[in-house]
Amino acid sequence: MGETFSNRIRVRIRVLSPERLMNMALTQGVQLYEVRRENAREITASIDLCQWPALRGIVRTLGARFRVLSRRGPFFTWRALRPQLWLGICLVLGAAALYGFCQCVWRIDIEPRDGLDVQLLARHLSEQGVHVGMHADGQTLRDIEDQMLIDYTDYTYIALDQRGMVLRVRAVAATPKPDTGSEAACANIVASCDAVIDQIYVYKGTAMVKPGDTVVKGQVLIAGAQMQAGEASLVCASGDVIGRIWYSGEGQCPLEREILVPTGSKTVSRQFQTPWMCDIIKTDPAYPLARTQQSSVRLLDGLFLDVSLVTTCQEQLRSAPMRTSAAMAREQAVASAYEAALEKLPLGQLVRNTDVSSAQTQDGVTARVTFETTAPIGQTVYFEP
Repeated sequence: MGETFSNRIRVRIRVLSPERLMNMALTQGVQLYEVRRENAREITASIDLCQWPALRGIVRTLGARFRVLSRRGPFFTWRALRPQLWLGICLVLGAAALYGFCQCVWRIDIEPRDGLDVQLLARHLSEQGVHVGMHADGQTLRDIEDQMLIDYTDYTYIALDQRGMVLRVRAVAATPKPDTGSEAACANIVASCDAVIDQIYVYKGTAMVKPGDTVVKGQVLIAGAQMQAGEASLVCASGDVIGRIWYSGEGQCPLEREILVPTGSKTVSRQFQTPWMCDIIKTDPAYPLARTQQSSVRLLDGLFLDVSLVTTCQEQLRSAPMRTSAAMAREQAVASAYEAALEKLPLGQLVRNTDVSSAQTQDGVTARVTFETTAPIGQTVYFEP
């Protein structure tokens, strides 16, 4: 163990009498280790670093010559690795500084929904201590979310999600409470849209329509008045009105049209995307007519940087005439009309009947799709007696 951690120098000494050198070293207390005679006038030996000055004095006294072969031990290892060690320390400190830098928020993306005021949300975030350069962890963000829901009534949902150095804020505006009026107020039930009455149930008030009647938006369905003891009195109308509603969509498909077909030429480019390079990625086509496709692979997410590799493929296109058969044109027109009708159909409403019609002209095929649904159409409107 002592030899392992000792600092020793291996030297080759050329002297006329190696025996005299060893005797003088022994007389002066200089210990030589691993002595080996190379020839009549040369020996190799190891010596402790602390006795190296004494051996040099003996060598000079005898007029000998020496050459250092090797140095080993902790002291010499430290001297050899000192530049690399400082470089490693600098790298570790730099990595620690970069880690701390990347744990901070350097960009805030706000994604409001339901018409939420972005300026108002930004002001509320600033009041809660959310700003560029802040250091945030998961628990801190959760505490800010809870505190904002308590302090402000403008939101029903708030989410703070940190991705690398980007903080994404998603918020949903609170739905204002409807004005239900007081219990003593008067109210009518009116139609919320154009429909045909399917069923009507009156709990309080007077029915103004019957099943099968066609009504328009805003028409009174149940009036807030009824006869009590032979006298008319105003009440808050109450009841359920079910109506049949139709939603229509139209679509067209020409029989002859110009389409873009690939020529076989394409260009592929790859670029790294970071929070600072979001606007630097170029998507301008390299050809007059081109189809651009992008794919993104996230390399680092929330570690040090938010880095993605974006691959952009631009394929050259050319214009070519295409004629569509009447049957295929009808299918495409019906599909377009179906999608247009679905966009108008509110979520949660069941379709009772579907009517599809189409007509062919010289220019193409026109289709119309109509959905028939049933849904409550009564809307309470309060008024002062």
